[in-house]
Amino acid sequence: MIYMIASRSILTSEATLVGSPTRTSRLLEWVKTAIAAGPWILSMYALYYAEKHQVWIPETPHRDKITIVVLVLGLGLSFLLKSYFTAKKGR
Repeated sequence: MIYMIASRSILTSEATLVGSPTRTSRLLEWVKTAIAAGPWILSMYALYYAEKHQVWIPETPHRDKITIVVLVLGLGLSFLLKSYFTAKKGR
């Protein structure tokens, strides 16, 4: 896929690539999706970091409940951000 994009950009003039509303809107959608996925990715990394660096051990009280809360908060914030960007797009 990267090769196809590169080959198409070589064939087109550079001026149309910069001002193309289709490419700009696609890039903007990718950026919005990445921003919306940020809290979810950060919550997953926080859990990984806590396990990898033994911030908490398996015997930590209520570890399973804390894990669920961290994941739900990350997914919830991601959902709210994606909903916000989608609602803004609809206006």
